[in-house]
Amino acid sequence: MSIKSILIDALTGNTARISNRGSLSTHTLLPPLPSPGVPNRARYYEALLGTTGADSGTTNANVDGSATTQEFYIESSTDYDLHITEIILLIADSAIVMNRFGNIANVTNGIDLIINESGEDTSVVTAATTNGELLAQTAPVLFGDGTGLNKISNWTGTEDAFLVSIELFKYVPDGLRLGIGNLDRVTLKVNDDLTGLTQFNVRVLGHKVSE
Repeated sequence: MSIKSILIDALTGNTARISNRGSLSTHTLLPPLPSPGVPNRARYYEALLGTTGADSGTTNANVDGSATTQEFYIESSTDYDLHITEIILLIADSAIVMNRFGNIANVTNGIDLIINESGEDTSVVTAATTNGELLAQTAPVLFGDGTGLNKISNWTGTEDAFLVSIELFKYVPDGLRLGIGNLDRVTLKVNDDLTGLTQFNVRVLGHKVSE
């Protein structure tokens, strides 16, 4: 048995509207701004993945992981929730070509980029061995074209830089959440000898929210 009902806004007296497909139209209101002198709960966050955590240990992943995989990571904080909205990979080398990793040829095992949430792994990048594979696996923001796709020429001196930007907020509302006090993390695994690169960094952008 169906029950007819009307939803009325107590402040305005307006009734809710139902579309011709039977859906209810709603509006999301932003939370009120904090009072003067009260710190913001949500603040901008950025960090590089490091061998001992965010901005910690070694952050340049131009390492040799051919014999033993080398890991760089960022993990949950004990003080705030992290919401990662974008991951940026930067590879700098003497030249950037799509069928090499930076300008390193014959990379066989490549890199992995993994998100671990509540003990469950999600692969963002799996065994990428070339710049072209990185683009194909991540559906990143694209700029430039042809041999200059996602490349910054003469980024530093005569070195080129290859940039991959993964906008997580397009797929995960409010970004990837690394919950306060748990074991969630984002991990880069280097499974090859990448010491020929000038620089290789993975940076996360987003915001942190205190309790």
